[in-house]
Amino acid sequence: MDRIEIKFATDAVDDKTGEFTGYGAAFGNIDAHGDVIARGAFKASLRDWRTRKELPPMLLQHGGFGMVDTDGIPIGKWTAMEEDEAGLRVEGRLINLDTDLGKRVYGAMREGVLKGLSIGYRAKKFVLGTKPTEPNRTLEAVDLFEVSVVTVPANDRARIAAVKSYAEMTI
Repeated sequence: MDRIEIKFATDAVDDKTGEFTGYGAAFGNIDAHGDVIARGAFKASLRDWRTRKELPPMLLQHGGFGMVDTDGIPIGKWTAMEEDEAGLRVEGRLINLDTDLGKRVYGAMREGVLKGLSIGYRAKKFVLGTKPTEPNRTLEAVDLFEVSVVTVPANDRARIAAVKSYAEMTI
């Protein structure tokens, strides 16, 4: 039997299965909770994570909210995280792609139906809006706890940008 390997090119980091890139948060736009994240809001928290030589966990739907198979168990690992001009840019890799959950998450991401990212955080420094046209809060510093792959992100610009794929077929 011959094997055919098919690799779909994207702008992800390299060609390992399950790797993807995107934005965990976007700067400058009002999210569904009425908040705006300011540039620099993640700087101190990312520095703290780097001091520990790790990055926040990657969860599904912020830990599953009681779903037995995903309740707080990481679905992947963030391999890079930094602020750029647009927001919190992330690179990560899904794990356990040989399991039912891994296959479902990866398949949904590849098909573009699971494409949101969202952050779990504690606001450390913020400015409250004083007028109806202003955001509820402008977040100037946050303590980042986790970055999740989600169906519906609070910040509509927090999205997965590219997913690497690898498929094998036996003929």
